[in-house]
Amino acid sequence: KTAPGLEPALKLDAFLVEGCTSNLWLVPAVDQGVCRFRCDADSLITKGIASLVCEFYDAAPPQEVAATDADFLSAVGITQHLSPNRRNGLTNLVGKIRAFGRAAAHS
Repeated sequence: KTAPGLEPALKLDAFLVEGCTSNLWLVPAVDQGVCRFRCDADSLITKGIASLVCEFYDAAPPQEVAATDADFLSAVGITQHLSPNRRNGLTNLVGKIRAFGRAAAHS
């Protein structure tokens, strides 16, 4: 509930993460050589998990973002308690974040 959201102007189709049961937006950026990730979702569960993932990757260099998987989610048992649709959305979120890191590393 306390995770910061996005202002309505950023809740664009271009930032939607496909495959989620609820709407999930990811706004990536590079600032001073590190990746920055902001997110928001219609569902509190989705928003909470997405916020954890964004915090995990936030402020890391693009090469590190591209090379790092979010294995900690299954290690702490989060993924086991998600519906298949939410797991799919989470996988897509991590994939989108890592793809952004790869693109930023090559630019």
